[in-house]
Amino acid sequence: MADWKAKEYYTVLLDGIPVDRLAGFLRGTIGLSEETAVKSQFYTKENGDFSYADSMNLAAYFAQRGSAAVHLKTVCFDRVYRDGTCVICSDGTSAELECDIEEKDFDTDRLPELEAWLTEQVRKEIADYVSISCTFDREPLFEFRKGDLP
Repeated sequence: MADWKAKEYYTVLLDGIPVDRLAGFLRGTIGLSEETAVKSQFYTKENGDFSYADSMNLAAYFAQRGSAAVHLKTVCFDRVYRDGTCVICSDGTSAELECDIEEKDFDTDRLPELEAWLTEQVRKEIADYVSISCTFDREPLFEFRKGDLP
């Protein structure tokens, strides 16, 4: 019998992203593209399930209540992280982006850099709430919200 061990992930969450900024953030910051998307799942009643394409109108897609899951070769936050899975959920006005990065690709010594980058996303009004947690206990290692601004 194979030795099986559950993989641990670090989850980076950005919540309250205005939908009108989401497409630019996903493509320009996170690095979403046909080249980086290994596997993706989008859904509409008209088209059913479909994969991400660079020609997609992400602003229109997420202006409707919707969600998507994308497995990326690389995810860009404060730096490039290998192999991340991101789930994006929108209520039509704001969205939540939750990305899981495997523990072996997450350098905890560089956690302060990621915390600073996430804090800056709140200051720039990209998100209202940000956090970092580990799948082991789901307790936030770091969290920062719009109300925490001085």
